Amino acid sequence: MTRIAIHDLPDDDSLAFPETHEPLAAVETGVSDPVAYDGAVTIDSVHDGWVIPRRFVESFTERDLNALEDVQVRERDWGAHWIAHHLATRLGLSSCQRVTIARSLLDFNRFPGSTPPGVNYLDRLSINEPFSSRLSYPLKVDLLENIYDQISHAMDRVVDDRLLKIGVHTYDAKNPTGTERPAVSLMTRSYHYQLQAAMPMGGYDQLFPSVLGEFMSDRVLSYRIALALEKSRVPVIMNFPYLLPDGGVEVRSQVWLFFRYLKRRFEDA
Repeated sequence: MTRIAIHDLPDDDSLAFPETHEPLAAVETGVSDPVAYDGAVTIDSVHDGWVIPRRFVESFTERDLNALEDVQVRERDWGAHWIAHHLATRLGLSSCQRVTIARSLLDFNRFPGSTPPGVNYLDRLSINEPFSSRLSYPLKVDLLENIYDQISHAMDRVVDDRLLKIGVHTYDAKNPTGTERPAVSLMTRSYHYQLQAAMPMGGYDQLFPSVLGEFMSDRVLSYRIALALEKSRVPVIMNFPYLLPDGGVEVRSQVWLFFRYLKRRFEDA
């Protein structure tokens, strides 16, 4: 994974179409003396990217590219990286992680695959419109094997030895009805577990205990964060307007870490 300085990021927010690109970057905070727990905490943003490698839009006309800009505006978590970077800086961390690939091309916070028409927002897969219908099968394989998997392997190395992972997202200030949403939402439970008190069939190995879906995050820590924010007059809500998608990074990570823990215990025994 490439480490980049904050001043090396682009000044504008428009889509970029380079020939090749590093899909996940560790953005340095510039903290001269990182705290002792620097290696125990990681903060990331997976939906604030702006890059689409050129080979995925070679068949697009100028009109298609203009329409793609509208998709990018709608899909991107605007400002999520800057919140993550500011938080990492204030905590004394040396860097934060940023997925640089545009969510309009690839949503790393979902299971790998191409979304069929008419699917619920939280049930989507990683490749969505217009690319789910415009890309050829070989290009979809390319996108998943050479970008999704590359991000996954790099993120896996970051998460594996950390005690705390914080994922930062942004959302609309208002609900579709026009009512205001609280300033902060803490997501601690997966979508499928909330509905059925079980992990999704076929999504994960059935040896993974479904009851662990109750503990996608440290609940004591989550409520302490909520209490601290509320005391500072920052409104907080839990698991609304979204829950963690079943293919979300935090949900996938918990499953990986559980089986690694099981493997270590088995080998020790």
